Amino acid sequence: MSNRKSKLSSNLTFFYKYLIPSFFGVSLIIFGLSIPIDFLNLEISVRILLFLFSFVFCLFMIPLINLHFVFYNERKTIIRGFKKEKSINNNQILKVKRFMFYFYRIFYNDQGKTKTILFMPHISGVFMRFGGKPKSITKYELFIK
Repeated sequence: MSNRKSKLSSNLTFFYKYLIPSFFGVSLIIFGLSIPIDFLNLEISVRILLFLFSFVFCLFMIPLINLHFVFYNERKTIIRGFKKEKSINNNQILKVKRFMFYFYRIFYNDQGKTKTILFMPHISGVFMRFGGKPKSITKYELFIK
């Protein structure tokens, strides 16, 4: 048995967790401020449409706040957030399931309660498989059974 960790989540997790929601949040503020104040020199209907478009995208960005980095080895799954790290025994993992189009959730048992961890797998594993499970997830499921 080795302690070598395999990475289950994408390298772009930081980008999707922090930068994309920040961009749409700032655009929501800018387009919201542009409705009463005409500093973008646009018609009022265009300004309202831009605001509504940004608002809808901000709603879709809410799940991204819960993204985590996920690593695993033969015995443990390591979940790393921005500040803290949590280790879960692989025998506590109940299942791995797709969430929305691209993300995956790990369901695990924590003192009798079922909890979830949201992560984003490697991009090449998702888009190259055309809707099938990425190889990294299939390999991970062998460790948790």
